[in-house]
Amino acid sequence: MLPEYGRVSANGTLPNEFVYISKGGNLTMLAPANSVTLTRRGCMFEPHVLGIMVG
Repeated sequence: MLPEYGRVSANGTLPNEFVYISKGGNLTMLAPANSVTLTRRGCMFEPHVLGIMVG
């Protein structure tokens, strides 16, 4: 099993990273069109973090 930290997906993304922007710009963001699937593998869940938009 690969370590969970610093892992890079085959498509070049970072699957276990989350970015939160608390200040800056008046951006209007649309909610994602696709849903997320939470998968259990043994005693671990993937993805480990889910971001949720409010408002």
